[in-house]
Amino acid sequence: MKKILFSFIILFACAAVSMADAQPSRVPASPFPIKVSQPNGDTIMIRVMGDEWKHFHTTTDGYVIVKNSKGYFCYGKIGAKGKVVPSCYTVCSDSKMTKRKLNYLKKMAKNEKLKITVVR
Repeated sequence: MKKILFSFIILFACAAVSMADAQPSRVPASPFPIKVSQPNGDTIMIRVMGDEWKHFHTTTDGYVIVKNSKGYFCYGKIGAKGKVVPSCYTVCSDSKMTKRKLNYLKKMAKNEKLKITVVR
């Protein structure tokens, strides 16, 4: 009886040690767009990409977006230090899109470089 109890204690201790070493699994972000309000009251649809450790936001059409110091989501660009920073163009609904902003978006990449940079 003592041998069985001792074996059970050893097995339990080994299991506890191996579980304590394990990293928790990552939970992916929801694949569905979410509605967010800008400080001016405009509502936009965005996506959260990544998991709880590394994540970023995009518009529903794939542009990387970043919050600026005033709390507005702006289109992201790569800054001087190689990090993604907010541009001067805020994200707005399609009905409020200006020609100037459309021209900026045509030049701006929807590419993986911005997404890789923002996740680091």
